[in-house]
Amino acid sequence: MRKLLLLCSLMSLPTQAAVNAQVNVQTLTLGEALQLTIEADQKVRQNPDLSALSAQFRIVGSKQMTISSYTGGEPRFTTRWRVILRPLKQGAISIPAIRVGDERSLPISLMVLANERSSNPLLSRQLILETELDTNEIYLHSQSILTVKLFHKQPLPDDARLSHPVTTDAVIKPLGEDRRFSTRVRGQNYQVLERRYGIYPQQTGLIRLEPITYNDGKPRSLDQPLQKNATEIAVLPQAHQKRPGYWLPTTQILFEDNLQPRNSTTMGQPIKRTLTLEAHGIIASELPALSPLKNELADIQLDNVILEEQMTDKGIISTRSEELTITPYERGEITLQEIRIPWWDVSQDREKEVALAARLINVSAANSADTSNKNEKVVLSDAVAATNTEEVAESTPQSEGQSTLLIWILTALAVISSLGWLYSFHRIRKSKEKTPEVTPLENSVEDIEHYDLAEASSFGELTQACDQNHCAASQILLLEWAQHSWPDDEIYNNEDVARASGSQTLQLLLMDMEHHLSHDEEHLWKGDLLIEALDKIRERKLYGSY
Repeated sequence: MRKLLLLCSLMSLPTQAAVNAQVNVQTLTLGEALQLTIEADQKVRQNPDLSALSAQFRIVGSKQMTISSYTGGEPRFTTRWRVILRPLKQGAISIPAIRVGDERSLPISLMVLANERSSNPLLSRQLILETELDTNEIYLHSQSILTVKLFHKQPLPDDARLSHPVTTDAVIKPLGEDRRFSTRVRGQNYQVLERRYGIYPQQTGLIRLEPITYNDGKPRSLDQPLQKNATEIAVLPQAHQKRPGYWLPTTQILFEDNLQPRNSTTMGQPIKRTLTLEAHGIIASELPALSPLKNELADIQLDNVILEEQMTDKGIISTRSEELTITPYERGEITLQEIRIPWWDVSQDREKEVALAARLINVSAANSADTSNKNEKVVLSDAVAATNTEEVAESTPQSEGQSTLLIWILTALAVISSLGWLYSFHRIRKSKEKTPEVTPLENSVEDIEHYDLAEASSFGELTQACDQNHCAASQILLLEWAQHSWPDDEIYNNEDVARASGSQTLQLLLMDMEHHLSHDEEHLWKGDLLIEALDKIRERKLYGSY
């Protein structure tokens, strides 16, 4: 009976709490702050009850966000609160259970050490380092700004070195030049060296920035750590978007085109197009390709891709520009399709979209200069013909006898030619009756060569891999297809493929593929532009115009 009651009581316990709480540190010094993160595994309207914290902590600030993800074919939501706390007393204390709706988190034990320094550390040390993140919880590939301030009473030596933040899990870029200024702290003068960095994480989870060190530059002097603990940033995975594709976490985006809504040109006359995408708070290498390279009525070539980055106090501003050449095939109206790029507004934590309206190009047959030249040639021809007619008319009475003789000679030649043609026709007919008709095997072999089965099979597999955005598999299948497509060339890598194709567009797309492979960003690669370019190259090669 006791065993049955114990079993029933164990079955009645929840296997996993709906509300979880965790802190970034469990041991800290009095006066320092800690971060409390509270998570609920669903969307909730109620805010957590923080009243129980007021007895032992001062609440410095709080922030709420809803995180969406896509797992098992269905969306999943998590509500997260981030609360900054400062302990009010030293010793062993605890964060009590936090209630959210009908659920509660588990208590968390902390140890608060006594602060042996003075109330203002700037007054007791010659060098003080302060670091501050504008946010320590960001999305993958988005931006967090780190501000580093070195307070010093005496001027720094010329050879003094202050290390930069370092991590293997993020790209770190300095934002502008160092700032130097003076300030007063409780009546004492201090000089300040300030640096700002943009942190752009390349993987999810918790990333750590190594402690910053200082070296006075003297011989045999060692680096002195000015931080006790590493700086930590929590990196969230990309949010769930209604329209899958690009992942652009940014605060502001701008999409521009140099073409007007309606444009005009003549058949065969190329048009230059420049597309520019500007995004704030994301590095330039993360910006996607902008223009589709396929159009039924025009040839579109990607001439150049320009990536630029501008550093400001508020972060990075990245720009991607694509220079294209559009050459019409036929006259009429060509439509360049609308371009839509989804992006994630990190300031409002929601999905948005930037769009570029369709562009129209009216293509005429030939320009007026060519028409006037043709008309001029016709007028000159008519004048020459009229002159010749007058000369013939003047000479007719004098050469009438010669014309009669010429007519008899031409008639005789026509009769002889006709007899020869009848004789040849008779001989050919007899040879066909004696020789049976044979199907020309050479023609069928040539047809098979135009559509090589191995090349077609490998291209089909390559198309499937690109459609599924499998970067590594697409590279392997690309080399296999290229070896079938150009059997006389030595092809072992992407450079060989680009050289054999002679396409600058393909060369740029292959460079983009290698960038994703070398930076462990295969999950971000898209194969649509690559297969469009290869399809165009293959079409030209099969029809003999390559």
